[in-house]
Amino acid sequence: MICKTKLTIGGLNAERSNLRYGALDPKIGHYGECDFEVDFKLHKTYIKPNIRGDIARTYFYVRDTYGYQMNKQEIRIMRVWDKEDPVDAWETTRISLINSN
Repeated sequence: MICKTKLTIGGLNAERSNLRYGALDPKIGHYGECDFEVDFKLHKTYIKPNIRGDIARTYFYVRDTYGYQMNKQEIRIMRVWDKEDPVDAWETTRISLINSN
């Protein structure tokens, strides 16, 4: 993901903090050229659709592997994201690289 902003990916995570993900598309330009938005008034973070499935599968992995607790609403949105954004070639390659180490 190319994301031209003054914040690093870690900085974007720090901005997101512990806010829940929202189902809306992010406003372009909210964080430079990143398709990412934090709405502090609604306590939501919005991300671009083509990475939502990746995030959902990561959350499910952490839940299943480490016992991370997800509420019903989180599970529901992550299931939708998993279906709407299926595994792509890059995710398959990334998983193979991780598993080969």
